[in-house]
Amino acid sequence: AFARAAQADSGFAEAWANRGTSALSYGDAALAISRYRVAIRAASPSPVYCTNLAHALLVAGYPDSASVALVNALVVDSTFLPARGLIEQLDAER
Repeated sequence: AFARAAQADSGFAEAWANRGTSALSYGDAALAISRYRVAIRAASPSPVYCTNLAHALLVAGYPDSASVALVNALVVDSTFLPARGLIEQLDAER
């Protein structure tokens, strides 16, 4: 059912990503994480969604999981500067 919904509506993933951004803006990192994960499952690989997930994971206190999300973002687009910047920030803090 999930795959059919994602295919039927090209804006499905973006809507979930927007809901994740909204949740994070209200301070609910856990909800943002779950919403970004839905967006990532629904979309073709997106460095934006992976980087947004990483940011929410950092806010929630999961730097190792954030690193994985950032690597995934860079696998999709090795030139994506927001992901590179967050990785550099994580490396500097370790």
